[in-house]
Amino acid sequence: MKKIGILTYHRVYNFGSLLQTYALQHYLQMKGENVEVIDYYPERLRMKKMLFHVNPKWRTPWIKMIVHLVPAVVSRLLGYLMMNSFLKKYIIMTKSCYKDDVELSKDLPDYDIYMNGSDQVWNIDTAGGVVDKVFFMAFLGEDKVKTAYAGSFGKDDFTAEQLSEIGKYLGEYKSISVRENSGLSVLEKAGITNGQWVLDPTFLLTPIEWKKIAVPMNLPKKYLLVYNLNRNPRINALAQEIAEKRNLEIVNFAHSFSFISGAKNVIYPTPNKFVTMFANADYVVTDSFHGTAFSINFGRQFICIPAPRFNSRLESVLSLVGLEKRLLGEKNDFTVIDEVIDYSAISSILTTERSAADNFIEKILAL
Repeated sequence: MKKIGILTYHRVYNFGSLLQTYALQHYLQMKGENVEVIDYYPERLRMKKMLFHVNPKWRTPWIKMIVHLVPAVVSRLLGYLMMNSFLKKYIIMTKSCYKDDVELSKDLPDYDIYMNGSDQVWNIDTAGGVVDKVFFMAFLGEDKVKTAYAGSFGKDDFTAEQLSEIGKYLGEYKSISVRENSGLSVLEKAGITNGQWVLDPTFLLTPIEWKKIAVPMNLPKKYLLVYNLNRNPRINALAQEIAEKRNLEIVNFAHSFSFISGAKNVIYPTPNKFVTMFANADYVVTDSFHGTAFSINFGRQFICIPAPRFNSRLESVLSLVGLEKRLLGEKNDFTVIDEVIDYSAISSILTTERSAADNFIEKILAL
C-alpha cells in the first residue's frame, strides 16, 4: 500500500472540481492505496476574499453593483455550504490546512507519492497570472516523488518566461500526464517530452460507480437538462427549442440564481444531485467541460456551446470520442442537434482509454 497525497482544486464551489477530486481519490482507494487530499486553501479562494468580489464591469454605477452583488453573495454562501458539506462527507483531507508554500514547507505532510489531480491546476490565470508554486510542487525537495494525473493548463498561450518557469518545476516530476491534448504541446514548449494524454478523473469511474453516490430527486419522467455556466442566453433559447421539438420538460441547473421561465429550476443542488440529474437526462445542453464529460460518461444525447474562454478542454474531450460536431459554434450546421449519438463505438473508446489511464496510474504506483 502506498501513501499518496493529492494536490488539486478541491476548495472551490464548483461541481466539476469537487467531483474530479472525489473520482481520483476514490479510484486510488479502490486500488487499496492510502490517499489524502492535501488541504491547500490559498487566500484567493477563501470566502472572505471571494464573498464580496465584484467584476469591474459591474462596479459602476453603484445601483448596478448592488443589484449584481446581493444575489451573488447569497449564491456564494450557498456554494461554500455545498462545498464544505461534500468535502466533509466524501473527501479525506490532511488535518492541517495550508494557505501557501511556506506553510507547507514548515509542516510537510509525508507521502510515498505526491500527485497533482486535474482541473486546471496549472492555469496561471486562475492564480492572478503567476505560477502557483504549490500546484507545481516547488515546495518539495528533489528526493520526493512528484507526479501528475490529468493536469490541465486551461490554455496554450504562455510567455517564454512562464514556459521556462513551468519547465523548471514540471521537469522534476517522475511521471506526468495532461487532461487536454493541447497540454502536450505546452509541455513540449516547456522542454518536457514524456507527457501523456489521459482521461479526466471523472471518467475513471463508470456510470455504475457514480450512481452509488447519486440521490433520489423529484424530476420529470423525460427532460432536457440545462447546465449553463456562463449564463449564455443562446443556451437557454436553444434548450427551449430542442425541448419543444422533442416534447421534453426542461430541468435547469440554476446556480447563481440563473432561472429559465417554465422550467424546473434546481437551485444549487449538491454534487450528488449533479450526478443524478445527468444520469437521468434525455438530452443535455451545456457549455461546461464536466457537463460534457458526464453527458458522455452516462451516454446522454447532448450538445455543447463554446464558453467565452478555455475551450481547448471541450475540444479535447470531444475529439477523444469523435464527437467534435457536438460543439456548436455560431455558424455550424444545426442539423447535428437532431443526429443521434451512437454510443457503441464510444463505449469501446472509453474502455480503451480507461485501460490506458489505469496503466499510467499503475506505473506511478510502482515508482
